[in-house]
Amino acid sequence: MKTDSVIVNLPKNIVQYLIGFSLYLLVYGSFDLFKLIIGLTSFILAYSAIYPYNDLMDYEKDKKDKFKRVYKALVRGDLKQKDAITLTFGLTVTGLLLSTLVNSWYTVLLLVILLQNFLHSAPQTSKYFKLKKKIMIPNMFILQTIKYTLGWFTFTTDITQMPTWIINTLSWAYVYAYVVYKHGTGNMKASMSKNLKVYIPLGTLVIGSYIISLMIYPFKLPIIIIVPLGFLFFTMRNQKDIIKKTFKLSGITVIVMAGMVLMNFLLNVPSIAKVNDGTTDVFEKIGEITMNKMDNETYEVVCQINETLYSYPIRDLKELDNIFNITGKEVIVRNI
Repeated sequence: MKTDSVIVNLPKNIVQYLIGFSLYLLVYGSFDLFKLIIGLTSFILAYSAIYPYNDLMDYEKDKKDKFKRVYKALVRGDLKQKDAITLTFGLTVTGLLLSTLVNSWYTVLLLVILLQNFLHSAPQTSKYFKLKKKIMIPNMFILQTIKYTLGWFTFTTDITQMPTWIINTLSWAYVYAYVVYKHGTGNMKASMSKNLKVYIPLGTLVIGSYIISLMIYPFKLPIIIIVPLGFLFFTMRNQKDIIKKTFKLSGITVIVMAGMVLMNFLLNVPSIAKVNDGTTDVFEKIGEITMNKMDNETYEVVCQINETLYSYPIRDLKELDNIFNITGKEVIVRNI
């Protein structure tokens, strides 16, 4: 099966953008179709540049990897290095130029994740390689958080209305899956046992963010649907072909995210919205019963946590602009 890394990752990137957009639609109820088309197109074009760039940086290493040769055209010889360089530059410039039609902050965020990816792809011979290894997990978390929220920031710079904990859940889950992939999907059970110091904190962050999301947001069905779809991962445990296993795990990841996007859209259907309201009522009653059984000290701690969750230091990206004047900077190119 011959394919290309850009095509392989395209469905995942589209769905990640649509998660941010679908959450925006849930909160605000309307959107600008032109901005959606331009935002999604600019993101897909610019972000696709990281794959030929990564293939160039990892060329020597990837040549020895049987799995990488399946989906990397450069390693197979189907794409020349000169063409990969042209593709990287062309996609980056085209995507960024198109993003300026959305808004300044959207362009800044898109540029940030491109720079993060170029750092992440630094080869072992690069002076940035040691830094890359040290900050891999926080860098990946920030990167995925921005990807999941670009669909949101296409339309608004407001942060207070954003379902932050849902984004946190998805971002930490992605980091968890990425670490599993990096440690090898052949024998995941053995790999996890060897790296419990990494998996336990990451798992705790995923579960903790998920529980908080379930407690505080009114749209329960999109959050709940993650669990049954997530069980699809367990169907892969007996798959021995590493190539098939990795591709299927990637496909399941896209299905889980697409399921959430679909459910977000379906909440606009009255019958589905009614089911969601009923589910929300059940959770609220459970919460009331739990709170009533708490002692005063525990109750005060819960109240403090709840207050902290909503104490946004920055309520709008424009406030950052007032501090750093990011979108007002001028780039001057001088002849040397």
